[in-house]
Amino acid sequence: MQKLDPKLKDRMESLTGNSHPVLITCHDDCDLLMDHLNKNGVMVDDNMAEIQLLVADLTSRQIEDLLNHDTVAQIALDDDGSVFQ
Repeated sequence: MQKLDPKLKDRMESLTGNSHPVLITCHDDCDLLMDHLNKNGVMVDDNMAEIQLLVADLTSRQIEDLLNHDTVAQIALDDDGSVFQ
């Protein structure tokens, strides 16, 4: 399974300067990922730790950074939160 959802990848390529509403799925406990995001100034919109899912608006650079994080299983476009800016 790829970590980056193809729809999100397409959006990142076409809207390079915008933030993107994403769903981040964690392999295990999301606490380490939450700490990493908080240290980098990212506000998590929703933390559903019980199902290992975080919801946030991230820039392309932040998404690329998370792809290298061991805790991240997948980053997908949050279609319900998609708003073109």
